[in-house]
Amino acid sequence: MSELPTYTEKDIKTLSRMYAEYWPVAEIAKKLGKTERAITTKIHRLGLPQRDSIIIRLINFHGREILKWGSDRESILMALEAKGAAAKQATIALRNQRQVAALDYLLYEVAQGHDRNMAIRRARARGATMPQIGRAVGISKQAVAVILRG
Repeated sequence: MSELPTYTEKDIKTLSRMYAEYWPVAEIAKKLGKTERAITTKIHRLGLPQRDSIIIRLINFHGREILKWGSDRESILMALEAKGAAAKQATIALRNQRQVAALDYLLYEVAQGHDRNMAIRRARARGATMPQIGRAVGISKQAVAVILRG
């Protein structure tokens, strides 16, 4: 069996910093002289939070310089909107975020015992699509359409 890679305190700090700055795992591995698999395993063992996939896509599209506006999704998307750079992408990402928020609130309302049909109508008004609503509450999009009409 092969020997497990060892990490110094400096290695762990470097790994944590680069991971938080959204550097690709391949780049972190290259910098630390480890395999990508070893880096991925260490990330999980350290309990580092999962990175935001939208930020990763935006970095891939616009480059690392977008991180100068902040490291959270909201500040990056707001800066992209303000700059007008890839306004369509920023708008889509914000819409997706609003849809997720609408679905989260729908599930919360249903769990709290509120009227399901009213919660469905509110989720639709907040921007969630009929298929998303149907999947969230376990009904077809056709049943969602009937509820919205009624």
